[in-house]
Amino acid sequence: MWSPPMRADFFAAHHFRILMLAIALGLAGALAWKSYEDAHRREAPGRSDAVEARAPSRPSPAAVATRRGEIESLFAGAQPFAGFFARLKQTYPADWNRILDTLARQGATPGETDSAANYVSDILRILRRDRGIVASRAGPEAMAAVFEAQARLLSTLAVGDKRVCVDFLMGQPSPAFLDLVARNASQLADLANATLAAIIDGGARKIDREAPSDADFDLLATALTNRGLGKSEIEVLLDGRLPDPPLPDAILCDAGLVYFDALKSLPDDVRARMYALAIQAMGKS
Repeated sequence: MWSPPMRADFFAAHHFRILMLAIALGLAGALAWKSYEDAHRREAPGRSDAVEARAPSRPSPAAVATRRGEIESLFAGAQPFAGFFARLKQTYPADWNRILDTLARQGATPGETDSAANYVSDILRILRRDRGIVASRAGPEAMAAVFEAQARLLSTLAVGDKRVCVDFLMGQPSPAFLDLVARNASQLADLANATLAAIIDGGARKIDREAPSDADFDLLATALTNRGLGKSEIEVLLDGRLPDPPLPDAILCDAGLVYFDALKSLPDDVRARMYALAIQAMGKS
């Protein structure tokens, strides 16, 4: 059986091992994506490029207020996300106001559709960054709901466009990805609702868990092998080792789908540790 390497410092050693655990709408995989981009030269800029090209960083207070009003009007008409927005505003009113002000100061991204789905992607990133530790202390059911929502979204992306599927896996929501997600707003809403529910549950339950052990990662590697993945695919998923030439989009996308299935097959305690670590990693990305 192929076994991932063992090193001393956990988060440093397992930075890439937890990469694919931390799949979530632009929240994880920044380092791996850079390597992947170097191998796959893309013609169109990704969202990260566009964010850097946004309007001046210090708009006037009047401009921020105007832009915030436009965003709130957009949200008011976004029915799939109505429950998410309402619960976030009611549960964390200070976060809600801060997030809206942040989005308003960013301004619109050149060449990107000004849609609620795009903003929800940004909101999820902010929530995971600021409250990811809290979410990692949620009950196993609440954490599982987040990954199940991610798996459903990934399955939809895999049918629509393998390249977009890989964008999602590597944590790089490209314009094509955002366009496709906007057409499947209900699935993005499911992910948003599950994420917020995990944060709320973690704040209430405050469950402390040990980090996954090397034996836990060995179990996951075995589950991946038993599902037909080869050494190259497993090394990308668990260690971030990118083959040369890189794996085709279709193979990497399908490997991501297998990954979610393998996670679900792990013993309950192991799976809970994996999920908790992944959510923590999202906040650190």
